[in-house]
Amino acid sequence: MIKIPAFTATGIGSVPHSTAPLAMEVIKNNLPVIPHWPQLPKISATEGLIGQNTALLCDIGLIVDNGQRAPYFDTAQEGWADKLTVFYTDYLEAVESDEIPQKFAYPVDFAAGLFYFLEHFNPNLYKEALFIKGQVTGPLTLALTITDQNRKSAYYDDILKDLVLKVVEQNARWQVKTLQRLNLPVIVFADEPGLYAYGQSTHITLKSNEIRNELNQVFNAISAAGGIPGIHCCASTDWSILLNSNASIVSFDAFEYFDKFAAYARDITGFLEREGFLAWGIVPTSDKINEYAADDLVKLLLEQIDLLVAKGVPGERLKKQAFVTPSCGTGTLSLDQTELVYKVLKQVSQKMKTI
Repeated sequence: MIKIPAFTATGIGSVPHSTAPLAMEVIKNNLPVIPHWPQLPKISATEGLIGQNTALLCDIGLIVDNGQRAPYFDTAQEGWADKLTVFYTDYLEAVESDEIPQKFAYPVDFAAGLFYFLEHFNPNLYKEALFIKGQVTGPLTLALTITDQNRKSAYYDDILKDLVLKVVEQNARWQVKTLQRLNLPVIVFADEPGLYAYGQSTHITLKSNEIRNELNQVFNAISAAGGIPGIHCCASTDWSILLNSNASIVSFDAFEYFDKFAAYARDITGFLEREGFLAWGIVPTSDKINEYAADDLVKLLLEQIDLLVAKGVPGERLKKQAFVTPSCGTGTLSLDQTELVYKVLKQVSQKMKTI
């Protein structure tokens, strides 16, 4: 079981800052127990949710970035089969070794926030830190977003989906092993906003058991590397998929989508009984942050807990096995709004710990 004080705060990932030092100052001041490295999508597309996990695929040439459209797989290119061979050789070498899989490392210009975090994490400045947190793009989101040369989502091509899944798996493993050099336990979330697509008429071929198995491949890699696997979805989805997966932490948007999440009371109970933690995204990451003080959000969170208890979910576990987070990343907000989100988040955490 994860041993951490109930209602400790951490972040999701993205922030709107243009430099890592400014972003880390906000994180250090407000998330002393579980700081996270900042994603900086304002710097470039390679720092964003999609670009960050494509470095090796771009380097080998499996993904083409010609500036004329979003980067895509070109399966019709000359030498495609040879490039596949290069990738799978790199992958097999990674999984057969206990060393850090450097071929799957983020380049510095794909993750400036991560490398700044690694270089400047000082235990004297983070005296309260018990864990550190990282994040990767979820395989479903990545494979649904990246297309082939005919604009067909990679998810619907078995080879391309396998490439994406293996990249995310080893990116996550590299991240765990790299962050472990800071001598604290490592949490890594798979960020899966694309899970909203499950059950939609536009994605009727998505199957819950396949999605769970694909996510478990990433979670199992994180666990095998000594990390703690989590998943974040900032929209509505079939929560039974995640609550019955191998994730140790399930992060959800409690501010906007609690009613949808609460419909899965039986699955929530089973997840908690297996020692899983819920990360309550109770602090809004929209203009609504200007309308809600910490006391308002504490009241809302307590009401939500009471509602789940009324549905049969064990209240002691709900209160013991809990994090608090923003409802999503803050990369689309202003700098002032982001600082307010993190400030209110810290206040919510402090108030919930006294209740």
